[in-house]
Amino acid sequence: MTSVELTFTNQSQEPLSNICMAEAANKRADVHGFAPIGVLASGACAVGTVGVAWNDSTQPAQLPISWQEGAATLQLRASVGELLAPVTMPETLFLTEQAKLRGMNEHSSKVSKSIDSRKVTMNILEAANLGSTPSSSPDTLRFSAQTMSSKSLVLVTVVFSVDCIELVVNFEKMVIRSPHHNELKSALQA
Repeated sequence: MTSVELTFTNQSQEPLSNICMAEAANKRADVHGFAPIGVLASGACAVGTVGVAWNDSTQPAQLPISWQEGAATLQLRASVGELLAPVTMPETLFLTEQAKLRGMNEHSSKVSKSIDSRKVTMNILEAANLGSTPSSSPDTLRFSAQTMSSKSLVLVTVVFSVDCIELVVNFEKMVIRSPHHNELKSALQA
């Protein structure tokens, strides 16, 4: 579950009363609402914290906020990295699991080589919540994670060649694999 802090600011001239979260109609994410705010004076701020369990979904969570004078719906979208927890494993286990996730569970691309391996590692770790896996090859980086909800493995391999960097993402959840691959590819081009 991810905690999200919401700051409510009353920019009107009148106080707002009974600010609360109505029952969310989320199909994929589980949302736990914040404690109701009785009255928010003009110009005042209040904070509410909601909990969101994304359940391995990239669909936005709907937060229906209501108050006595009106209502609005917020949409929260998690980056793919927020759906993951880093894991570490020996290279042999990584390669065994990767062999199981080939074919339809694999997404790969090549980008021009413009940064060194240290910068690639930094960019990958900033873009996604991955753990580093040791590699016996000096031109190969390996990273791994699992989804928070279903514990599905995510395996990322970065291979350096003379003129390009190859990115391979192995992951059984197709809905998340493609956006995750695109986020990592963007990180390699940064």
